[in-house]
Amino acid sequence: MRKNNAVVLSYVLLLCIFLASCDATTFYEDEQDPGLSIFSDNSNNVMSCYVDSMVWKTFDRTFGGFAPAHYETSITRLNTVGVQDTLVLTWYGDFADDSNQSLSEIIVALPIAKNFTYNDFNNLQGKRITLDGTNGFFTSLNLGVNNDVKGTGNIYFHFAELKNISVNLYQGRMSGIFDADIGTIQIRKGRFDHEIDPSQVRF
Repeated sequence: MRKNNAVVLSYVLLLCIFLASCDATTFYEDEQDPGLSIFSDNSNNVMSCYVDSMVWKTFDRTFGGFAPAHYETSITRLNTVGVQDTLVLTWYGDFADDSNQSLSEIIVALPIAKNFTYNDFNNLQGKRITLDGTNGFFTSLNLGVNNDVKGTGNIYFHFAELKNISVNLYQGRMSGIFDADIGTIQIRKGRFDHEIDPSQVRF
């Protein structure tokens, strides 16, 4: 009997280890842009780009086991005292070659109206937005504290959808492309594709 219990316990532990290592990111390399993920709209949960010709990629999304889920992106609404609020998209990642660079987050700040809702987020679909450093900007944590380096660029939302599933809880998807100049850093051929979980949205 004890032997059977030990076997069952072993299987349970192996299952827990397996679940803890589950990866909800799917990466398909783009043959035309080596190191980058393909441009997709399949909830692959990945963003990749070239940063000064080096490959930068978001951390893999993980879930399961005893550890909390680990996400590669987030959507946050910042209320301000000004005439507009700010919608912040943040990607968490690193350089693929493990080159000890410090660029750990790429951030997009979009100006939004005070009455902006999740329905307005859905209206971003199909839109190309130019960020000039004043009306929206790109930034990264390694360039200064409190987003004091405001870069310029463009972002295109191929798909953008949030659904209200409960009070202040949203889920959906977003995908698109972007490029940016942040100080002396050039970001090129950025492409993103994410399924959005309620834990990733702060409105």
